[in-house]
Amino acid sequence: MKAKVEMQEVNLCVSAVSEKSFPGLVIFEDYPVASIFFNVVDGKIVSWNRACSNLTGYESKFFSSISDFADTAIPNTETCELFKKLLFVPLQGDEVQRTPVTCLTKEGRIFIAEMQVWQATGRDYPANVRGLHVLELSSNDPVVERLRNYSVELNSRIQESASELEKHKQWLEMALEGSREGVWTIDFKTDTMNFVYTNLLSILGYSSKDIENTQSSWDNLTHPDDLPEVRRRLQDHLDGISPFYEAEYRAKAKNGEWRWILGHGKVVRRDEDGKPLEAVGTHIDIDRLKGIEDELRKSENLFRTLVENAPVALILVSPNGKIIYANPRFTELSGFDHGKLDSIENWWEAAYPNEAAHAEFLTKLQEGRPFQTEIMGRGGLEKHVIVHFAKLPDCSSFIAYEDITSQFIYERTLLRREKELHEKSEKLEEMNSALRVILNRMNSDKDELESKVYMNIRDLVMPYVDKLESISHNEVQQSYLNIIKQNLQNIASSFAVQFSKRNVSLTPREIQIANMINENMTNKDIAAILYISESSVEFHRHNIRKKLGLVDKKVNLKTYLRGML
Repeated sequence: MKAKVEMQEVNLCVSAVSEKSFPGLVIFEDYPVASIFFNVVDGKIVSWNRACSNLTGYESKFFSSISDFADTAIPNTETCELFKKLLFVPLQGDEVQRTPVTCLTKEGRIFIAEMQVWQATGRDYPANVRGLHVLELSSNDPVVERLRNYSVELNSRIQESASELEKHKQWLEMALEGSREGVWTIDFKTDTMNFVYTNLLSILGYSSKDIENTQSSWDNLTHPDDLPEVRRRLQDHLDGISPFYEAEYRAKAKNGEWRWILGHGKVVRRDEDGKPLEAVGTHIDIDRLKGIEDELRKSENLFRTLVENAPVALILVSPNGKIIYANPRFTELSGFDHGKLDSIENWWEAAYPNEAAHAEFLTKLQEGRPFQTEIMGRGGLEKHVIVHFAKLPDCSSFIAYEDITSQFIYERTLLRREKELHEKSEKLEEMNSALRVILNRMNSDKDELESKVYMNIRDLVMPYVDKLESISHNEVQQSYLNIIKQNLQNIASSFAVQFSKRNVSLTPREIQIANMINENMTNKDIAAILYISESSVEFHRHNIRKKLGLVDKKVNLKTYLRGML
């Protein structure tokens, strides 16, 4: 049983150890000032003294966290929210945060208290624990004097608490009974192995009667592939090569399954020659943890595969500015291997040799939003990138560079071509304007030419034809003159040209007769000029009306023809 007495030398810390194993918390149980200790990580209340119950009327069981206490004890919502933020602000050394707050007891009594928040440090307190003193300021006793008088007593009681370690050891034994750990001892003189706590045996499905009190009986349950490494590590510790024994291996359960075990131990007694006499250790069931570890390994491999094959350049930077990881895409983008860039500052100096550009980049980076920038790769090659920056919970940084150089060049080329097309369009528009001017001029010249032709025929030719007609008495000559006169009139008549364009289905004779009708000639006049009968003229008139869609309509043909111009 001596091994149990010396068990405190073994590293058997477990999470189930009672809070009262910390002297600092025990001392404050009788502290005259209301005191609360809480975990600064999750806000859970660790300790609550009697003075706090007397002052507020509440017991610690009413609250699961320090925030619950604040919500109940501080009636003003805004003050409560400010106080809860104060509880978790960073503290330096012995710094104490003080703030006056109006509080409400369980019985409804209102009082003013000074809330003092301080960081509990040292082995007398659990890790990440802060203290909160609730000092009722309405009391006549000076708060500072009360704390000063009690400080002497506090230090004395902390020293006295060392004598309670024996009681703490008993709590530790109780905690082991409820854990998934088994405690073993080895007596090398008698070659016996005793299982002090049989928790692990129960997990494996055995009772203490199923396993002999020898080391070899336990070795028989160890996986054959793991046994040589287990023996080597144990022997290294027995020979003094390693300060303790530790090994992960598989043990066979009663149902035939293999479960992962963590063995941990230490020699606690040796003879004068240094040979081990007694060792104490633990067996911990880590089968579930190994399963989680395997899943994490798979997830890590998957993550690494995704990151290393990501289309963007990625780097991970530690809080002190060291580049922890850079994927292959970053090497391709920057031209630098991971080993060539010790820190993020080295990379930024290489990427931004211009100090002004470097400063501008850092300013944008602190804004925390994606932004576009230019970087200088190895060899002076300029790249256009979009930068994404993220701050991780552990204060490390994750930076991603999305290479848009090709897109930038494409957009720049597209803009240049758009500009060229715009310039060409302007030139074509100028040419179109010039062509329209030329076309208008040609139309104008055409109209002018037609007008001149008409005027010349009318003024220079037709008078002579009329004169010949008046002096000629020969019927044949008169007939030819009539034909010449009529043809000249057709040439000079804009009606004939326009009418022929609109009505391509009319024959030349029908166009000729339509022109004479438009000139207000009768059927008799037309027949005389064309040397045809009046019935022929009437026949042609009927065809013209039919082709113009005027049959059976009360529409005057001459009026209709003049309206077409």
